[in-house]
Amino acid sequence: FQGTGLGLFICVALCQNLSGFIACASTPDVGTIFHVGIPVTLHDESTSNMVKDPVKVCSDLPQAIHLAGPILVVDDNLVNVKILHRSIKMVLQKLGHNDHEVLTASGGHEAIAAYKEKQPGLCFIDYHMPETDGIAATIPIRSHEK
Repeated sequence: FQGTGLGLFICVALCQNLSGFIACASTPDVGTIFHVGIPVTLHDESTSNMVKDPVKVCSDLPQAIHLAGPILVVDDNLVNVKILHRSIKMVLQKLGHNDHEVLTASGGHEAIAAYKEKQPGLCFIDYHMPETDGIAATIPIRSHEK
């Protein structure tokens, strides 16, 4: 398909490699805001406010999403699914959520079925997929959550 499906994974990997964090807050019928924090050292060391523990900062954010259900990862590329699944599990472990469920689906039809069965609190859905793309899968998911 057109995209590589690596956009979100690249963002997560960059944040992790730079000792930062990525979090999101979502409002139904409004949209989703992603928060990215990357610690930097200011030129004047006396005013430096270097983040020492990015996981603590992420968990302290009032805008950080409260995961009421499992996380769903949807992509037709199995490699992308495995990478994102592993990355999410690593972040959850750092936050002390070792037993939080991360579901996977290989396409839009599977995503819709997984949503109806498990009611995930957060979904990462690839845009470009054969048969049912991310938008086509999101529409029935959003209508089901109301």
